[in-house]
Amino acid sequence: MLLAVAIFFSENRQAIHRSGAVKTLLLQIAIAIFALVTPIGTTVLNVMKQGVEKGIDYGRVGIEYVFGTLALAENGFILAFQVFPIIIFIAALFSVLFYQFCPLALASDH
Repeated sequence: MLLAVAIFFSENRQAIHRSGAVKTLLLQIAIAIFALVTPIGTTVLNVMKQGVEKGIDYGRVGIEYVFGTLALAENGFILAFQVFPIIIFIAALFSVLFYQFCPLALASDH
């Protein structure tokens, strides 16, 4: 559905690499089936979830270091000091990982 919407709103439909888009969509479907149906996939998904939770915990420790008591749950929920810094931390982490590892994957296509 999302692929159809993207094609519909595209200004230059001839520039779309249809075989690459179809292969990517099939890969996503295969990964989803593997992750959600098979016991091994569920285990892998849980391990990945624990890794993400560990990263968020590291972010919370850093937030408490920077903002002190404002970041603690005892003071109530403060969006600017408890949620936004985690979003920024995860976005920065993914950006670094993307620029570290993605050029290797992109270079192999050409």
